[in-house]
Amino acid sequence: APRPDALIDTLMARSRERLAAEQALLSRLAAVSAAAPEDWSAVLDVVQLLKGLDSTHAPERQRAAFDAASSDAPLAELIAQALLQEQEPNVAGALSWALGRAEGSGAGVLGAALQQADPAVRERAVLALAKLGGADAVEALRIALLDPAEHVRYRAARVLGEWGVRETIPLLIEQVVVGVHDVEAADALAHLAEDPAIAKHVVERFEAAISDGSADVQARVRICQALAEIDGTASALLALLAVDPDPAVVRTAGYVIGIRSGALA
Repeated sequence: APRPDALIDTLMARSRERLAAEQALLSRLAAVSAAAPEDWSAVLDVVQLLKGLDSTHAPERQRAAFDAASSDAPLAELIAQALLQEQEPNVAGALSWALGRAEGSGAGVLGAALQQADPAVRERAVLALAKLGGADAVEALRIALLDPAEHVRYRAARVLGEWGVRETIPLLIEQVVVGVHDVEAADALAHLAEDPAIAKHVVERFEAAISDGSADVQARVRICQALAEIDGTASALLALLAVDPDPAVVRTAGYVIGIRSGALA
């Protein structure tokens, strides 16, 4: 006879398999229900679409995405679920395109995915929300600013920064200082800094990063570059960086000052 612990482990594994199968069936039924089919023909259409989205072949999933976009049924939630699982870039692009054209809203599904344990799923949710846009996407992405995974919250900050959300400033400054997608982060900061009050706040944040010693030589160079797109509020800090102890920082600050003054235009 097998040992009790081995038998119990086997029974637990089989129970998990049955639960997973039941959960998969429940998800499929929920997807069909969400599509609100009015007759059995419509049910079969949705089931066929689900089959296409679940295919192991990327071209078939891509075709299913295009079919979903042209359907009159409210398929947004179904498309959003597929998008969260999709790892093939071309198919993910087709699903994002379909989501923006489908009846209904997938923002609720994507927002809920930000609570999932897998950071890859959470990042895909951020990407999908970024393409979806709208007030619901903004509110969902605000939650992602607190994500435990650095790359997820950084991406959410870059998206929201481009949309003018001021709460992203600390994370965008951080990305410039540490050198993670610093160009995109600087672009988002420049967009925010079109408001003079925000520009002043951004410059103060950069100045604090320099004065507290958290910005090494390369970080100070990146800060010079980020200040290039910010209005006159940045002039004093650029002048300070132009006399930095490191020659690379001095050269970069001088170049930026020249560009801003038109001397190097």
